[in-house]
Amino acid sequence: MELLYTNVNWLVIGIGAALSFALGGFWYWSKLFGPGWNKGSNISPTNGHPLAALIVQAMGTFLLAWLIGIAATAAVWWVAALIILAVANTLAGGCMFS
Repeated sequence: MELLYTNVNWLVIGIGAALSFALGGFWYWSKLFGPGWNKGSNISPTNGHPLAALIVQAMGTFLLAWLIGIAATAAVWWVAALIILAVANTLAGGCMFS
């Protein structure tokens, strides 16, 4: 259980999560790919993004950064890679139902 929090660089995890979240915000910005994404998702730009969705996304980004930090500390990158692939595959499969 100590593996979850000892020898983990929390500063780097926080910076990595914040940068990843900011990059996502820039990616879906109205001047970049935001209009195409809004159109494909039937989201009106005037409504803005739901706060709950942003909070859940920020938490997920932090947890993913934490997982990668644990994998780096324990030198088990392959476990992090498999978990990331499994989550990506599950999300992609879930999107195919709509």
